[in-house]
Amino acid sequence: MSNTRGVLITFEGIDGSGKTTVSRAVVAMLKNQFGPYEVKWSFEPNHPSYLAMLAHARTDEERLFLFLADRAKHYQSISSSVFEGKIVILDRYIDSTYAYIPHRLHRLFEDRGIDPYELIGISCNYLFPDATILLKVDPSVAYQRIIQRDMLAEDCDVELLRSAHEYYTRLESMFPNRIITIDTTHLSTDHVITMCAEIAARIVINKRGGTNDAAWNHFDGT
Repeated sequence: MSNTRGVLITFEGIDGSGKTTVSRAVVAMLKNQFGPYEVKWSFEPNHPSYLAMLAHARTDEERLFLFLADRAKHYQSISSSVFEGKIVILDRYIDSTYAYIPHRLHRLFEDRGIDPYELIGISCNYLFPDATILLKVDPSVAYQRIIQRDMLAEDCDVELLRSAHEYYTRLESMFPNRIITIDTTHLSTDHVITMCAEIAARIVINKRGGTNDAAWNHFDGT
C-alpha cells in the first residue's frame, strides 16, 4: 500500500449533462499522462443486485436507502484505491444522491432537523471528494439529449431534472472550494472533455504537490 493518499475526483450533473462520456474520456487522457495503472474509473449506482432492486423500488424512501446501501458496498473498492495512492474518477457519487432526493424528502428532513448530507456521508464513511467537476446544463437541453438517445419520453421526467438542477445549484454554494462548475449548454463534447482533462490533471498535480489552488471554480468555456 502506498504511503501517499490518492486523489478522488467526481463528475456530477443531471442526466443528459454528458458526465459519463466526459469522465470516461478524461480517464483515458489521465492514464496517458500518469500511467495506465494509476487511474481508476467507476460509477454509481454500482452493484447489479442493487440496480435490480432499484428498478423495482416503489417509494422514494426505498430508492434513497438502496442508493445508500449500494454506496456503502462500493466504498470498499473506492477507499482501497484511494488509500493505495490511485487517482480515482467517479461518475456520480454523494452529490448525486443529494441532488436527486425529491423535494418531499428534503422537506421531511428539514422539518425534523436532519441534515441529509450527514446521512449520505455515513454511506461512504465520510470519504468526500478532493474535487468535483459539475457539468451544468439547462434541464430542457438535457431532456432533449436524453430523448435523442432513443429513450422513451415517459422514462425521462423533466421535472426531476429541474429539481436535481436546483439542488446541484445549492451544492455549489455549500461547497465552493470543492465543486468546479462548467456550463456545458453551448459547448461541444470535445471542448468539455479538453477542459475537464486539464482541470483534472491540475487537481492531481496540486494534490500530489501539497498545494491547494481553489482560485478557479467556474468555467463558461471562454
